[in-house]
Amino acid sequence: MSTLKLLLFRQPGVGILLFNYFLMNTGFFLMMPFVALHGTRDLGLSAAMAGLVLGIRQFTQQGLAVFGGALGDRIGYKPTLAIGLLVRAIGFASFAYATDLPSLTVAALIAAFGGAFFESSGNAALATLTPIEHRPASFSLYGISSRLGSAVGPALGIWLLQINFATLSLVAASFYIVGVVLLWIGMPNIHAPKRADGGPERPSFTQTLKTALRDRRFVTVIALNTGYWFLFVQFTISLPLYVYNRFGSLEAISLYYIINSVPAILAQYFLLQYLNRRWSRPMILLVAMVFISLGIGTIGVWTLPLLVVVSATVYALGDLLYQPTQYTITSELARSDALAAYFGLAAYALAVGGGVGNVLGGWLFDQAVAASRPDLVWYLYGGVGIVIAAGLAIWARGQQPTARTT
Repeated sequence: MSTLKLLLFRQPGVGILLFNYFLMNTGFFLMMPFVALHGTRDLGLSAAMAGLVLGIRQFTQQGLAVFGGALGDRIGYKPTLAIGLLVRAIGFASFAYATDLPSLTVAALIAAFGGAFFESSGNAALATLTPIEHRPASFSLYGISSRLGSAVGPALGIWLLQINFATLSLVAASFYIVGVVLLWIGMPNIHAPKRADGGPERPSFTQTLKTALRDRRFVTVIALNTGYWFLFVQFTISLPLYVYNRFGSLEAISLYYIINSVPAILAQYFLLQYLNRRWSRPMILLVAMVFISLGIGTIGVWTLPLLVVVSATVYALGDLLYQPTQYTITSELARSDALAAYFGLAAYALAVGGGVGNVLGGWLFDQAVAASRPDLVWYLYGGVGIVIAAGLAIWARGQQPTARTT
């Protein structure tokens, strides 16, 4: 039986989780690329202030993800996921009634609390449901379903934005409500597996934290992933503002997200299966970051929207390799009885990188526009990617070429 058939049709709950990732990313990307635009265009905020709101959401969600993950390890992943999806729906619906900076921030915080519950538990549930030798393939399918959602969301968002932002917010929230219903009906109850060495059934939160922080490989990859997430969030803050400022329309953003999903849907699963048989995980991360640097660093070069999409697509090629591979590495380094907590700790990379990326991205965009050189930010981001790639090259040399898919 092929790995694809096994995961989609013979592993109970995997298909529901993957479809939920599609729903969550559709709702997320329906909303988030347009929050900064709504804040600057409709509410009169500066790009820096809009970026601060996004940064608060990012840091709060990922900063609390370790606690949401620890809760999932103790009470089960299914109820933790359901709570998170419901709270996220309330948060997104609250954006419909946000008319100033304080209310926008409150809505962002509610949405962040929801994400803190479901993000780590969702990754841990997928890892738990999947036989360890098939985890790279499973996280690759996760990437495909996520990117399909990230293509549908912005296209739908641009259409709904023509009605108003409130309608967009309520529709985004509805995707999470649908996700809760499907999750509760179709997903089995899942708990973190017991330890095979006969140790305590569940480590305490403090024990998990100490064990993880003593693992130099784990800590190093989190630090390097911080830079990756710094670059990743520029596609929900800097790219929409840049495209609207330079070209006066949002169609290029929608086109980017659609093209971003095409290579993932057509090639990600098979490409990652191929590379995992031949390269170590660190090598895949390194090559992926080279593509990310090249793509993001050349966005500001072009004067035509289509060429901006070409550069963004080069970035997307690196991203489709990087993101699922980092999740696979986390699942392999984590203790089996604390998977969600480890994913929560790994989320601090997104908390710091994403939080700083949103705030600094908005501020840098303001400065670049004031200097009449909005292209400059992309050269800076390309340089950041090169630095991360150099760090990954050093890290990769110290890793054993283990844990390849057979």
